Amino acid sequence: LAFFAPDVDVLVFPAWDCLPYDRVSPHADIVAQRVAALSVMLEWAADGLFKPRIVLTSVNAVMQRVMPPDSLVAAQLVARKGGTLSLTDLQRFLANNGYLRTDTVREAGEFAIRGDIVDIFLPMYDMPVRMDLFGDEIESIRSFDPSSQMTTGILDRFELRPVTEFFLDDAAVARFRSGYRDAFGVTSSSNPLYQAVSEGRRHAGMEHWIPLFHDKMVSVFEYSAASVITYDGQAEAARQERLVQILDFYKARVTLDDALKARSKKKGTDVSLTGVAYHPLPPDRLYIQDEE
Repeated sequence: LAFFAPDVDVLVFPAWDCLPYDRVSPHADIVAQRVAALSVMLEWAADGLFKPRIVLTSVNAVMQRVMPPDSLVAAQLVARKGGTLSLTDLQRFLANNGYLRTDTVREAGEFAIRGDIVDIFLPMYDMPVRMDLFGDEIESIRSFDPSSQMTTGILDRFELRPVTEFFLDDAAVARFRSGYRDAFGVTSSSNPLYQAVSEGRRHAGMEHWIPLFHDKMVSVFEYSAASVITYDGQAEAARQERLVQILDFYKARVTLDDALKARSKKKGTDVSLTGVAYHPLPPDRLYIQDEE
């Protein structure tokens, strides 16, 4: 497409690089690229321009439910030169929206704070940005090379977007806690996932419970309702195979969960057993089904 149609805007929306109902999270770069793509699709829908645009994706990617557009819009922050921005509010925003604090920013989704200097690597930018603050005032915004730390350009503004598909603010944590208890009953204090989210911390594999962080989940097609959809002759077969795979992994998790519960009842309250339990959400909470 870049060679034959250089005037066409092309956007890639990737799938998670982990198995359904896994204990590991998708790679941070993949998640950041997905969220950035959704943000761009919202911009396309709002700008009213009539021009050629293409979203490249896969069966696995479009079958995965995503956060509703209004949640993504509410999680964006604009920083302007000469504007004001509280360092405390900025740190809270970055932590709640999936950014990782490091000593030196080198990869997308990282940030560093040294006094009044803030470095942030945004997922849609080729280079990280550096803000110089004087109190709450933004004195300058520059892009810089993460290898040499040398300035590469001057910016008037930039948009802070999430690098995660769920948030860890107070409202989202409360939704998760309530939804988890409704779905799986009383939760043991030894459940590491429940404890981590309750304390506002990230936990490996927590993305597989994303629906509990949002009021609802939608399909990616809601971000571009007027688009034309094309697919090759293998797409439907791939979708059916993916549905079978999702159901197989779900049943395996349910079987293991039931076995752990049975053993726990026989032996009494056993922290070692309840601590490794995996309570899976039904497939229709996470994936688009046939009727949709």
